Amino acid sequence: MSAFVTTRWSIVARAGLEDKDCRHEALEALCRCYWKPVFVFVRNSGLDEETAKDVTQAFFEKVLKANSLPAADPERGRFRTFLLTLLKRFIADWRDHGRALKRGGGVTHVSLDWIDAPVLVDGGATPEEAFDRRWATTVMERVAAALRTEVAAAGREELFSMLAPFLTSDPDPGDYARIGETLGLSRGAISMAVHRLRARFRDLLRKEVAETLSDSSDLEAEMDALREVLRG
Repeated sequence: MSAFVTTRWSIVARAGLEDKDCRHEALEALCRCYWKPVFVFVRNSGLDEETAKDVTQAFFEKVLKANSLPAADPERGRFRTFLLTLLKRFIADWRDHGRALKRGGGVTHVSLDWIDAPVLVDGGATPEEAFDRRWATTVMERVAAALRTEVAAAGREELFSMLAPFLTSDPDPGDYARIGETLGLSRGAISMAVHRLRARFRDLLRKEVAETLSDSSDLEAEMDALREVLRG
């Protein structure tokens, strides 16, 4: 199965399937991919950490319910925009009705223990800025993990671990020679390995981003947006 299947618009369509197990599996995977951007948006909306966790869980419990995504139309364009729109509506509804939320109290039973994993909150950012930044880093993390899996399958995970820092940044003088000495490779071999890893990383990144779009013509604009967020 593709490492990127959970980012496609098709996963949202699967939410409406009659097969409960299939629907549940698809949407739990969706939650696992995108809970961090959702959480930092909620947290930067002025809620304390525990309340933000409760609201985040409640949002995903709502998403996990059958027929809870009637507007899940890929013609709407960017998946991140679609998810953020749903989230804003949910929080507005929660504030208006003063709902008391408690993790684990919903009718949908799905393991969301990972919601307690530490996430850095972007202090000073607007909720939308925090969401976009966490979305961008989530994309990069997923691509790096996919690339690591590929390299590990070829028996070169140690090489990847040592070269991973250079996927998105340039080496300091002597870095390649030092790593080459450790691995018994020439500096030229290390340089070539980094070049190949970067090329594959770019390919996977474009694929990851493309699978969150409904129109391939939006890819370059979304790549530019991603780069801008990461630079900011």
